[in-house]
Amino acid sequence: MITYLHLKLKRMSKLKFSDGEEFDLSGPLRVEERSDGWYLLGEGKMMAVNSQSEGLKLIETLKTK
Repeated sequence: MITYLHLKLKRMSKLKFSDGEEFDLSGPLRVEERSDGWYLLGEGKMMAVNSQSEGLKLIETLKTK
């Protein structure tokens, strides 16, 4: 008899760094400016981007895939 183990994986929703900076990765994709630059956040993702416009273009690219 074969038994299957089903695991539900929780997506990490928050990242907290030792400098106190905290990122909420939940919710829809969005671009946020922080003290050290721009980030694309959401849907369990975090990516540094060079600018707000670059982040918005990346969101459009990710949505079309």
